[in-house]
Amino acid sequence: MGFYQTIAWLKISKLKLQEQPICEDCKDRGVIVPAQCVDHVTSIQKAPILALEYSNLRSLCNRCHAIKTAREDRIYESK
Repeated sequence: MGFYQTIAWLKISKLKLQEQPICEDCKDRGVIVPAQCVDHVTSIQKAPILALEYSNLRSLCNRCHAIKTAREDRIYESK
């Protein structure tokens, strides 16, 4: 079973979406869009110890999550 299927992740990500149902990146730009996923501010690859740290999570819409992931992938590929 992968990390994103664990009971601990499912619980904390559900809680995050309940408490912050609006995409935080869109909200920062003054746009209200429902959040559809929970993202790690600092990736679990960089800091596995923060994987279940609530303060390391952001509620995002699928579009913002895809943009962030693509940006991170470019950073990792260039190293």
